[in-house]
Amino acid sequence: MWYCLAGFAVAAVLALPGLVLLRRRIKQNRDLQQRTREAESLAMLGTLARGLAHEIRNPLSTMRVNLQLLSEDWSVTATPREERTARKIEVLQQEVQRLDDTINDFLRYARGHKLNRVRADVNVVLADLTTFFEPQAHQHRVNLRRQLAADLPECLIDVDLMKQAFLNIMINAQQAMPDGGELIVTSQQRGDEILVDIIDTGTGIDPAVVGQIFQAYFSAKRTGTGLGLALTKRIIEEHGGRIEVTSDLGKGSDFRIVLPVASPETAVPEETN
Repeated sequence: MWYCLAGFAVAAVLALPGLVLLRRRIKQNRDLQQRTREAESLAMLGTLARGLAHEIRNPLSTMRVNLQLLSEDWSVTATPREERTARKIEVLQQEVQRLDDTINDFLRYARGHKLNRVRADVNVVLADLTTFFEPQAHQHRVNLRRQLAADLPECLIDVDLMKQAFLNIMINAQQAMPDGGELIVTSQQRGDEILVDIIDTGTGIDPAVVGQIFQAYFSAKRTGTGLGLALTKRIIEEHGGRIEVTSDLGKGSDFRIVLPVASPETAVPEETN
């Protein structure tokens, strides 16, 4: 009996790697199916979005022109009533601009991006971006720190789009620190992946909504289109990467971007949608 039990135990141990591999393949297949469904939905959404945007932009353009003419007519005010009228015109102009921004963000999200990927050092991208962003951070009493690992391997990325993705997260981090704080940008290699962490010491994210922050049009802020993080997630996934977030309410958040390393034999792909 003991020999049989020992035999079963040995067989179970030997079978364990196969089970782990099977689970991994099942998860990969599920992820692939999910991405395929999302791509099909977004393709249909893109077609509808272009038609809808055209229909909305025509009246918006007419409104913008007429509001500009009204603004010029009411540029000089003599009474409180005239000042209130001029202010209402200004508010309408701002709302027209906000609608136009929403349409542009929606179109970018719905139709995806044409990737112009090149071999690039993520550290160089982060150094350029943080240098650009640092004055804005200081203006909001945010201390920006970099902790970039040396000698990172290259990734195949569209540099401009990846800067946009990183910048969206940094802007969200800054907005989460209305009284100032620290914004820490780090990079490291883990196996065949590059990890970029953008960490803030801000208000954190409510656990009840943390799973929704990458959904289109979800926003906990009063301003904005609600597409910033959704666009960020899409850009990263178009590069074969992923984005994760951990957050402690009242302490801050850590947005982690994971990108695949470009192997030496990997060819630079042609520009893709």
